[in-house]
Amino acid sequence: MSTFPSAVSGFLNYLVNTRESRVFSSTKIFNALSKQAYLMSEMVRGSSGEMAKAKSSGREFRETIKLVPFSNSRTFLPGDERTPTRGTEDVAIIAPWRFHETNRPINDYEIDTNEGDMFVQFKDLKTSIMQGLYTDHINFMEAQLWNIPDGPNMESRNASPTNRMYSIPSIIVESSRQAPVSGWGAVATSTIHTASPNTLVNWRNQVARFDSTQLDDPQNGLFSAFDEIFAKLQFVPPPGFEKYMENDDLRGMKIVCNLDGYNAFQSLLRDSNNSTRAGAQDPSYGMPTFKGIPIKWIPAIDEALLDETGSVSSPLGSVAEGTYTNQAYPAGRPRFFFINCNYFKAIFHPNHMMRETDPITGGARQRDVNTVFLESVMNLMCFDRRRQGIVCPL
Repeated sequence: MSTFPSAVSGFLNYLVNTRESRVFSSTKIFNALSKQAYLMSEMVRGSSGEMAKAKSSGREFRETIKLVPFSNSRTFLPGDERTPTRGTEDVAIIAPWRFHETNRPINDYEIDTNEGDMFVQFKDLKTSIMQGLYTDHINFMEAQLWNIPDGPNMESRNASPTNRMYSIPSIIVESSRQAPVSGWGAVATSTIHTASPNTLVNWRNQVARFDSTQLDDPQNGLFSAFDEIFAKLQFVPPPGFEKYMENDDLRGMKIVCNLDGYNAFQSLLRDSNNSTRAGAQDPSYGMPTFKGIPIKWIPAIDEALLDETGSVSSPLGSVAEGTYTNQAYPAGRPRFFFINCNYFKAIFHPNHMMRETDPITGGARQRDVNTVFLESVMNLMCFDRRRQGIVCPL
């Protein structure tokens, strides 16, 4: 006779009482659905390792940053009459909560029709269900990082099931207009976190371009563009004034690209092999770096439909930007995102970060089905766009 009174109540109790045994621990089920690399976890923690959770549970996350320059500095003579003034330098930025969930139903008969000891059935079934649940949810959240910019649904503060969290390309843009291109909506929605990059010059990310037809060109090639973007992203305060100015050592910087970009960077390294490395003639670079920062391939970028068409003029020539083509970046035209995770984070609601629900019964209409949900309430927020950058082709 089974230790459990029935397959139904037994398995539900097993799920509830063994929740500390999380996904990816079983050796019986091979998970071929996981990606080679993920960025979300690094955006959650940044360089400090501290998880970014909101400090309050309001309907949106707010932060105040200094964006509007103001100065009343002047020369003076002793005894001059003064008129002290103080400008409005602070601007509130806002990220509304976005809601994401994944579920897996459990049918009672999955237990009854499996052979073997009841405990073994429970363990195997739970492992399979939870692997699928967590892998699906994590892959979904990773894909959200690279959604096409959608102003009406990303910037909206009204409750709607069509709302989307901000994506990395909606914050780090290659447009010379310093706001996402088509799809971001009319002028009324040209703000990012409710702040306008059109009027706030300090609310713009850095851009450097390379000639995709001459990647090794010493003036307009890929390495030259990396030099340019890196110089733009370094902010070093005067010695002794670190208390009043941000002193970022770039420990939180991530350089990410698609596989085409990763291979292009490696190829350039190999072409420069005699000057960039010594010793064994190994054509492979285990972890290609720039200024000591690893170049990471993020598979989700391969699948993101972020290619643009149309053109505007730039100092280096005609630049493709205007309308998204619903295609991935084409071969030979990769983008490299420089993401400073100290100032660009995935922020979760304190009570709803990867929250796993108890099994929920299907009721009278589906009496033999119970469902487990995994939910995340979060959004991306950038605290300083000047410290984010993109290297993109002409």
